[in-house]
Amino acid sequence: MGVMRVNWAQWSDTFPALRRSRRFAQLIDFDQKGSITSSLREMLISANPEEQRHIVIDFLVRQVSRVMQFVEYEFGLHTSVVELGMDSIMAMELSSIIVEEIGVTIPVMVFLGGPSITDLAEYILKKIQEAQQTSAPPASSSGHKIDTTEETTELLAAKIEKLSDTEVDLLLNRLLAEGGEQE
Repeated sequence: MGVMRVNWAQWSDTFPALRRSRRFAQLIDFDQKGSITSSLREMLISANPEEQRHIVIDFLVRQVSRVMQFVEYEFGLHTSVVELGMDSIMAMELSSIIVEEIGVTIPVMVFLGGPSITDLAEYILKKIQEAQQTSAPPASSSGHKIDTTEETTELLAAKIEKLSDTEVDLLLNRLLAEGGEQE
């Protein structure tokens, strides 16, 4: 018997049949609702690029220190995590924490390639930026309302299903921000 953290939403993306299982459906639904309220993600979304960089670096220092049992800032930000002694198990644990807290997936092989904390921060920020760009709503220069016909709604729903949690969070926050500006 063992205990481990599981991102049920990500697991269900890999094994879609889980969504139809009564046993797992509640776990998947709970995980998806829980992931939307991550305060770290909210801070990143609302921060400017320089603040984002500092937030991610601080987060990575804390998590690498915890996973590798170091004192925070006991190592340089430009030192390779492999040189620090990171192995594949530690990389999997750190990857899981990053997905859970930020919503960005980093393959274990990226960690084992020997990036530094600053390299990992740049990787994460690049993924967040890509998610922001792909989730941007289409611009309407004419000011017309979005077509909400049933066919269009179905197409949008299909597209949303393909978005990552990070992309959905970014899109929802952008829509909420735009809604506040219009009032």
